[in-house]
Amino acid sequence: MNRIKTIESEIFELNQPNEVEYFRFHKRRYERFESFLSLNFPVDSRYEKLKALDIGSHYLHSSTIMSEMDFEVDGMDVSVFLGHGFCKK
Repeated sequence: MNRIKTIESEIFELNQPNEVEYFRFHKRRYERFESFLSLNFPVDSRYEKLKALDIGSHYLHSSTIMSEMDFEVDGMDVSVFLGHGFCKK
């Protein structure tokens, strides 16, 4: 679960209260999500990167987890949330 801890520390460094609260509330879900991906979609360098579309990716937490796991990720959300939230890249 190193990825979750790394993402968590980066979010806390941003010091955006709404995002920190959202991450804390969903942290267990992100841990389960990472475990699910690791078990069902192991990275294999012999093949193309797996692609994912993260719909409703406001804070980009799930997108970041998948990106850290070497997925090729596109995230989308409604325009009201543009420019708000965490994005590593």
